[in-house]
Amino acid sequence: MYTFLAFHPSNPNIILSGEEGRISKSIDKGVSWNSIFLNDYLYISKLVFDNSDPNIVYAAGYLNSPKSDSIFIYKSTDCGSTWSRVFQQYLEDCGDIHDFILFENKLVIVTRNLGLYTLDLTYLSVGEVLSNQHLELYPNPTNSWVYLPKSATNIELTNPFGQIISKHKAIIGNRIDLTNFANGTYIASFDYQGQRVIRKIVKE
Repeated sequence: MYTFLAFHPSNPNIILSGEEGRISKSIDKGVSWNSIFLNDYLYISKLVFDNSDPNIVYAAGYLNSPKSDSIFIYKSTDCGSTWSRVFQQYLEDCGDIHDFILFENKLVIVTRNLGLYTLDLTYLSVGEVLSNQHLELYPNPTNSWVYLPKSATNIELTNPFGQIISKHKAIIGNRIDLTNFANGTYIASFDYQGQRVIRKIVKE
């Protein structure tokens, strides 16, 4: 069984282990372990501590399936005790995740077949955030359309790798059509009531 170990940058007692379908944590230098089973049954490729805040840890993995071309990022904010999925993206024929590093607030993801991708960490938390906190897009997740506020203008849809894939001054019917886009995570940004709003959209 493939296992990846990550060591806390300042506390030698804490070790994390990424395994098939789970992440385990030791607080006594590996003498004993507590396993956390993830919602997605993944092969964990790597675990990375955020050196600026070691309570934050990222895990990258891919599904236990030879036909899967989706990559997943999990995040812990309590030094690996609990985990939540913060990102999923379909990348056709990516060959799974070979490696990834944390660099200047970005995750640099190395796929086996398609090379490098950079994922801006601010995108992973945009659903929590920025302005108009109670403004929600719906339906979200979606498999086709997502509706924006009626007065939204200057709309941009971006993938998490920084590419603008749709841009409109205004939209008819106040909705964005994602039907022809691959499943995964997208970022919608638009002007609304004098503020710039950023929201995460999940296409399933």
